[in-house]
Amino acid sequence: ILGSGAFGVVFKGEFPNGIQVAVKAITNHSNKQVEEQFMAEVGSIGRTYHINLVRLYGFCLDSSKVALVYEFMENGSLDRFLFDKNQDIEWKKLHDIAVGTAKGLAYLHEECQEIIIHYDIKPGNILVDSNLHPKVADFGLAKLCNREINQITMTGLRGTPGYAAPELWKPYPVTHKCDIYSFGMVLFEIVGRRRNHNLNLSESQQWLPRWTWDMFINNELAVLLSLHGIEEKDREKAERMAKVALWCVQYSPEARPLMSTVVKMLEGGMEIPQPPNPFEHLEPNLAFNLGSDEDYSTSASRTNPSTADSQVEHATMERFLSNMAREKPIRFSPQQLSGLTNNYATILGSGAFGVVFKGEFPNGIQVAVKAITNHSNKQVEEQFMAEVGSIGRTYHINLVRLYGFCLDSSKVALVYEFMENGSLDRFLFDKNQDIEWKKLHDIAVGTAKGLAYLHEECQEIIIHYDIKPGNILVDSNLHPKVADFGLAKLCNREINQITMTGLRGTPGYAAPELWKPYPVTHKCDIYSFGMVLFEIVGRRRNHNLNLSESQQWLPRWTWDMFINNELAVLLSLHGIEEKDREKAERMAKVALWCVQYSPEARPLMSTVVKMLEG
Repeated sequence: ILGSGAFGVVFKGEFPNGIQVAVKAITNHSNKQVEEQFMAEVGSIGRTYHINLVRLYGFCLDSSKVALVYEFMENGSLDRFLFDKNQDIEWKKLHDIAVGTAKGLAYLHEECQEIIIHYDIKPGNILVDSNLHPKVADFGLAKLCNREINQITMTGLRGTPGYAAPELWKPYPVTHKCDIYSFGMVLFEIVGRRRNHNLNLSESQQWLPRWTWDMFINNELAVLLSLHGIEEKDREKAERMAKVALWCVQYSPEARPLMSTVVKMLEGGMEIPQPPNPFEHLEPNLAFNLGSDEDYSTSASRTNPSTADSQVEHATMERFLSNMAREKPIRFSPQQLSGLTNNYATILGSGAFGVVFKGEFPNGIQVAVKAITNHSNKQVEEQFMAEVGSIGRTYHINLVRLYGFCLDSSKVALVYEFMENGSLDRFLFDKNQDIEWKKLHDIAVGTAKGLAYLHEECQEIIIHYDIKPGNILVDSNLHPKVADFGLAKLCNREINQITMTGLRGTPGYAAPELWKPYPVTHKCDIYSFGMVLFEIVGRRRNHNLNLSESQQWLPRWTWDMFINNELAVLLSLHGIEEKDREKAERMAKVALWCVQYSPEARPLMSTVVKMLEG
């Protein structure tokens, strides 16, 4: 037994291949509330894929047993390291745990197809692996929320007193900002290595968040950190964390920062403005919210006659499991594909791999069916496996979604979401296409975020190998999605380089190391992305022999103009208006960093995102 609680008991287990797991056996599983929590858990964490979220391997749903099977986390939960005085951990590691947790929450809120609200962020729900990497766990209260309707009207209390945001205790609409409040409460406990509420201390120190504010406003934060036992070398990060915590727990949800901003502030990537007083609205009758670490979720009902849980449908368990099955790539028959495409009536495009047809699911969702020709060829077979094996396991708002595939002796095909606006090259090289430069900048940032997810946020590093405008698709809202994973490779994080056995990528975008017999890392995608950035800035192809010699190769011309302090002249020649110049200049400089000859000199994609966003 690893632990137990109101839900049931967690047991240690092991797969036949030796991988250890944690099996959460749920008691009283005929109870409707327990059934809803089971569906919330599987429905949220079951569709995600991120290095800072605990991995759900599977579940058991039987009349005699209901259980969830998770990856085993050797070091248990964060509260062990915060509140057990016998646990020794460097403060730097605690800072890394805070940043990793923030990245996991930023993914849930900002990078999934739907916003996922956790509702119960606390140290007990942040697990720690053998390398002290954090993973957010326990999604039993989670809700999925459409990005167009990003608030939920609650029908019952959620969260844990002492961590739950004030709006969770009132009949008001709730957004993902409630998780940010809870995370702020966790940050106070990380800084203080104590629980936020401790009645054994003097009155001014009993509630740690208020004490932190009082010390901050009196310019005594350094004194507080010293009292917490934080060494001089860690003071700067600890002070930053305390300020971020004060921002996160602002009474008004609108005043709290996004989780992606929290990550930047914690990492020192941006200045932290002076936070306003988070406690000026504190009501005396909210004192109960400072109590024990006991879960009060759905223990009481609220009287709000509007909509129930943001019109979240409490489906039957059977319908829920059917819906979840459709979330993962499924296998289609050739007959089903004929039906979806109306007998392959509408061609969207074609290439060396085959032909892409337009299709439609019975529920009206449009799809793109990539029918692969010459599928008995070994190379084509490898590309099919690469595509399904990489994009099939990911879940990110800036990656094209793979609905399923067909693998049959007569037909090999991939079924993707349909992207109304085709690929980015239409907007860059077709002079009849009108698009604001700001939208092109947003497309660059979104693409960078998709690549940062593949490189830095998946369980394994996923290297795309063929980033170019033709493989960046654009939806009806001009949001970009990276596509075509036919050359992709998965790479273990411990061995983060691959020795190539054949040429990969597209000339003009492929990194120099791809054409030489050297080990290759994910930095080859960064080179390719840099080449795309030059084309976004210039709205032209990088190589154009119809121009004067100095202007034929756009990357070199950009460098020459930059080194001669004439970048503004170049941007003017590209037709970029004054209002967009600052972002365009930043993009040109980022492009020059991305295409450095030495892979080691190229920045990480997460750094590229920060540089592009300014």
